[in-house]
Amino acid sequence: MVDLLILDIDGTIKAPMLAISDSFYRAAARARSAGLPIAICTGRPLSGLASELAERLGPGKPHVFQGGALIANPSGAQEHADCMPDSGVRRIIAAAAEHELHTEIYLPLHAWFAGPDPHTLCRDDDDRSLVTRAELRSIAVSEPVLRIVIMTTSDTPSSPVAIPEGIVWHAGHSVQIPGYIYHSYTVPDSDKGSAVGRLCRCYGVDPIRVMAAGDDIADIPMLEAVGYPLVPADARVELTSRFPVVGTCAGDAAVEVIERALELRGDTWFPYLFSG
Repeated sequence: MVDLLILDIDGTIKAPMLAISDSFYRAAARARSAGLPIAICTGRPLSGLASELAERLGPGKPHVFQGGALIANPSGAQEHADCMPDSGVRRIIAAAAEHELHTEIYLPLHAWFAGPDPHTLCRDDDDRSLVTRAELRSIAVSEPVLRIVIMTTSDTPSSPVAIPEGIVWHAGHSVQIPGYIYHSYTVPDSDKGSAVGRLCRCYGVDPIRVMAAGDDIADIPMLEAVGYPLVPADARVELTSRFPVVGTCAGDAAVEVIERALELRGDTWFPYLFSG
């Protein structure tokens, strides 16, 4: 039995550089008719496509944004937010500026960036605003920052800046920017796995009765946290080697995920449990 379906956006619902298909929205409508709630769990801020998709899939319901740092409904009402310490934010931004690195700061309702590498600007529907380094620093010290992202080419797999105390780092990838790594900085326990536990409490469901689908390394904690993890066949090998696989994202893998969840609504199939 599946009581909640959680979906990543980029590389799961949305293929690189392509719009979300009508077939996905039709499948989501069937899920709503069957009483199956769908929540998104994305690294995007609560704006642009992520906000629109959350409103369409679950208006008035909580969803996960900022890679797990924010749980809120599409209107912006917050269930949970992980704010970074000011001292850590200042140190990361200063170090990124010193090395002239593309830097993004994520607030609860918007994202700002500075020092862009032209290749990082192709996220056509990611609602972010370009500012100067000085403006970015001013925003960061006057607003709550949930997450910082620094982008580098893939030949920089480790953190390009020193990681301050009380801050954790992990690397991920964007399907829209092949050959690049996004370095994500948050407070501890601010990832998609922790967010799934909080989201399940919001919905009043047991994680063992939740299905989730994602395609990137940042999705692994989310997949480990649920009873029914699935990944698109064109996901990163770190995921396809560990979790059950469905069709490709370009082939509407998210539609197949919804169909599987609906099939299990009344079945007693024992969930796949990650035991790594």
